[in-house]
Amino acid sequence: MSFDKDELAKLSPEQRLKRLKELEQKLEEERRKDATEIGVLIKKSMEELKTDQLAERVAPRPSEVDITRLFSEEERAVREPRRRKEDEPSVPYVAQEQLASDYTSLKKLLDYGLSPGSISREQRQEIEAIRDRLDTISYRSKSSAEQINILLSASREALHKVRRYSQLE
Repeated sequence: MSFDKDELAKLSPEQRLKRLKELEQKLEEERRKDATEIGVLIKKSMEELKTDQLAERVAPRPSEVDITRLFSEEERAVREPRRRKEDEPSVPYVAQEQLASDYTSLKKLLDYGLSPGSISREQRQEIEAIRDRLDTISYRSKSSAEQINILLSASREALHKVRRYSQLE
């Protein structure tokens, strides 16, 4: 419904009044919709503003960083030998890494549900290799950390179970 004065003038007063009221009602509905949309936009904007303010309070303040120390000759000379030493794994770490790998392999074998004759030739060879490594590690790491000793005990126990269940003993 559009507002056309000439068309309204042609109508009888009753019809004209009816049309004007309909037009007025339509305009009020549009205003309500606009007011609702504006209200929603205001709420969203306020939430964004609160979020931005919170982010400003929580975010750390940027500070200047002096990186010239990282590139000085003296510090580079001091760091180089240290890096070379860190690149070479130490014997206890290698032993601990191998021990953890062996323990995982033994646990997998236990999970298979071992029975006599259920172990393949490759698995049997792996068990024997693990046994040899466990014996070697125990002699090399007498002074190693407590973790290695705990892992060594657990691996020996798992090895014993694997060998017993598969009748390799």
